[in-house]
Amino acid sequence: MDIDWKTVIIGLVLAIVLGLILSVILGEWGGTIGYLLATIYVGYTVGGDYMNGAIHGAWLVLFPP
Repeated sequence: MDIDWKTVIIGLVLAIVLGLILSVILGEWGGTIGYLLATIYVGYTVGGDYMNGAIHGAWLVLFPP
């Protein structure tokens, strides 16, 4: 299986941006919620079955911002 690195990198940038914005709005939990939303985005965007999405989401978890 090939890893879609473009989607993983977009998810990483999205995690940083959402984490910063939501941490200002929601406090300390905002960063965690932004990171979770970015991981869900990566898993959903790559398409395919659930295992493909889980693997791509895991790559984002392995390389936190």
